[in-house]
Amino acid sequence: LRTEKLNKPRSVIHNNDGCDVIYFPANEKYSVKNFLDKRTAGLIGTGVSTISFCPTASGFGNFTYNTKVGEILLKHGFEYGFQDDARNITAEMLAEGTDPLKANVEFAREHGFEIFWSNRMNDTHDASHRKENPYFLWTKFKENNPQFLFGEIGERLPSGRWSSLDFEQKEVRDRCVQFFKEVCENYDVDGVEMDFLRHFELFKTVGRGGVATQEQLDMLTDMVAQIRKVTEEAGMKRGNPILVLMRVPTSPEYAKRAGAD
Repeated sequence: LRTEKLNKPRSVIHNNDGCDVIYFPANEKYSVKNFLDKRTAGLIGTGVSTISFCPTASGFGNFTYNTKVGEILLKHGFEYGFQDDARNITAEMLAEGTDPLKANVEFAREHGFEIFWSNRMNDTHDASHRKENPYFLWTKFKENNPQFLFGEIGERLPSGRWSSLDFEQKEVRDRCVQFFKEVCENYDVDGVEMDFLRHFELFKTVGRGGVATQEQLDMLTDMVAQIRKVTEEAGMKRGNPILVLMRVPTSPEYAKRAGAD
């Protein structure tokens, strides 16, 4: 079944970064239809075959769906000086018994699209975070685990950002696997996307100027294998394979030096 699904032609994959959720127009009435009209409904009748929806997934675990593993992003950008003319509608959707990912899955099923959940593996938009000037995508996980970060707050590194999480830490890798497990068990997705390009920073030693070791390469490979196992088990339970989509650098040599074999 998976081979058949994998070989299905895909003319265009549309990746939605989820800003239609967190920057919904401040003065517009919320409804699921109004939300979908922002970026999704217009795909009907185009060459797009697959929707890959990213529920923000910034700061490693900020999600705009009903998560218990990560952190539900309910904060508004305008509270922190971003997008004063917009609001985050996650709470409004949850109050209605839905969420942005669920709404996109239901839309895809109704209109014949393939639907993927896209996760930014180590997003570092929060690198502008400071104690005296907090960033709204900063997570409690990072606040409570500074030992997992590449560096101190605001520190400049030769090959990375201080707010990246170090995948050499087992707790970080295990948490990442659980993100995928939760979605695969709770949402009827056709696939998951590991977006390593947001951002391609994997190991603290590399971010500080080094080159990935074989041990580190094996750690990341094992984590990806665990995620693949999660998708296979969930797909077999529902009788619908869950595919794995990757975003990685085009140069294998560069990727391997950074930590991805």
